[in-house]
Amino acid sequence: MTRCIGILGFDGITALDLSGPAEVFATANYVAPAPAYEVLILGLTAKPFLTE
Repeated sequence: MTRCIGILGFDGITALDLSGPAEVFATANYVAPAPAYEVLILGLTAKPFLTE
C-alpha cells in the first residue's frame, strides 16, 4: 500500500526543511521492494512560494 506524504511549503521556508524530508521518503522508496510513499509538496495557496 502506498502512503501519501504531504510536505507543506511556504514563503521563507529553508530549502533543506523542504527537500530533506522528501529525500528521506525517496530513499525509503529506493530501498523498499515496492514504492511505499508518494511525496507531495503542498502550498498554502496555488501560487509558487520562495525558499530562503
